[in-house]
Amino acid sequence: TFFRTIQINQKSRSLVKMFNEKFPDKTFKPDYKWAGTFASTKDGLPFIGIHKKYPHAFFALGFGGNGITFSLIASEIITDLFHKAKNPHAELFSFQR
Repeated sequence: TFFRTIQINQKSRSLVKMFNEKFPDKTFKPDYKWAGTFASTKDGLPFIGIHKKYPHAFFALGFGGNGITFSLIASEIITDLFHKAKNPHAELFSFQR
């Protein structure tokens, strides 16, 4: 999108400036600029569980900066869902929250 392109260009200029300040005797010009997309849910929590449109699939989506913590929670929730066991955290991370 337009906004993302502006952000990539601004960040690129900032990184070039920082490089040039640290290495004034070197010339640096980026050949290519890109950025990884980082999205978040409205409440900041990932979606973990089964989506009603895909009842035979398990999802663990949107971990962001807390991936290690949420991946452990996701593994526990999905294991319990697979075994048809109740998980006390499943509702908090469900698609229906």
